[in-house]
Amino acid sequence: MLEIKNLNVYYGAIHALKGVNLTIRPGEIVAVLGANGAGKTTLLRAITGLVKVPEGEVVFEGRVLNKVPPFQRVAAGLAMVPEGRGVFPNLTVRENLLMGAYIHRKNAPAVKELLHELLKEFPRLQERVNQKAGTLSGGEQQMLAICRALMSRPRLLLLDEPSMGLSPLLGQEVFKLIDRIRDRGTTILLVEQNANAALRIADRGYVLEMGVIALAGSAAELAASDLVRVAYLA
Repeated sequence: MLEIKNLNVYYGAIHALKGVNLTIRPGEIVAVLGANGAGKTTLLRAITGLVKVPEGEVVFEGRVLNKVPPFQRVAAGLAMVPEGRGVFPNLTVRENLLMGAYIHRKNAPAVKELLHELLKEFPRLQERVNQKAGTLSGGEQQMLAICRALMSRPRLLLLDEPSMGLSPLLGQEVFKLIDRIRDRGTTILLVEQNANAALRIADRGYVLEMGVIALAGSAAELAASDLVRVAYLA
């Protein structure tokens, strides 16, 4: 579904991603682990078109996306939930969700149907549908941010640190939600510092260190790796 080929990204003189290669097959959850500053968010921003890719290729379902603007990548089937959730605090839950369906705005019946489906599946949001997003708890805001991304009907969902800032209990709820989304047929690329939780639900994973893929393998292989255990599972 997604193939990253020899990806290099620079911020001025800083070489943020160095020859990164990565693949995702349909139906997988693929985790990217790494410390702060490893390049994880830059990788997601390169995939979604929010940073330029001077070297290498981002290929989604056989199409090279390097020159495709971000909004067209959403229309092609990519959606990202950013670190920090990024909900619109002064808009209601309903309005936030409808913003996620902007690319489908000309098909009002389909948007209405999808909104109904998601609110039925996530009753906590249904209960707060007319409440401003800024008044929700952190866990509820994360749920809203994920559901807002689902409103674009993505085939590949990119999640940037979805458990950040949440209590362990709320973090567990978010990971259960991610597993449910995969069961609905959506492929997921998960960037996460909580390696234990990420590897429990992932099929495969990559370890990113200083912009370089240091290790790749199945979730079980990564969990058994001395490098991962010492750096991320201790």
